[in-house]
Amino acid sequence: MALPVASSSNKKALLISGHSFSSTPLLVASTSTTTIDTQPSYSQEPDNKLPIETQPSYSQELDNKSPKVVLVVDDAISLRQTLSLTLQKSGYQVIQAQNGVEALEKLQLHPEIQLVVSDLEMPRMNGFELLSNFRQYPNLAKIPVVILTSRSAEKHRQLAQELGAKAYLTKPYLEHEFLATIKSLINSNTDDLNHLLMVTNH
Repeated sequence: MALPVASSSNKKALLISGHSFSSTPLLVASTSTTTIDTQPSYSQEPDNKLPIETQPSYSQELDNKSPKVVLVVDDAISLRQTLSLTLQKSGYQVIQAQNGVEALEKLQLHPEIQLVVSDLEMPRMNGFELLSNFRQYPNLAKIPVVILTSRSAEKHRQLAQELGAKAYLTKPYLEHEFLATIKSLINSNTDDLNHLLMVTNH
């Protein structure tokens, strides 16, 4: 008689152990619900913070860069890239053109350009021809042009100035002098425009 009792107790033990196994998913489910509850709180925090913190900083950077747009005109790709990096490090926005014809196209597409840095020796349209085109269009005549060339002869410098160039720099150029020239011309350009408008109105 003792054997059946033992077998029944074994069956009860199995049943009890079965219940214990069935209770483990409940524990797992409870932990999973806690992770589900915590995930929205994490996702809400960055969603709420990112637009508030980052958007104004980006807009401020754009506001600071937008009035400083420089067009670099040179048929040498390496020099255009070097000038672009130099200007971008100083906070300028740079647009590139490889000759005078392309420069005129860029000027029509980007009226925000406030200064042009141009070489003299270029195919299709050189720097002198580009300056001559500037004088024919009133909207371009107000944009200062800086000539950056390997031609150091005085006759080239005088001709460039007669055609309206505001500065004449020779290669190899000194970076700090180049940047100082760009900065002074852009800063003074607004004042010069105001004086020109007053003169033309009278």
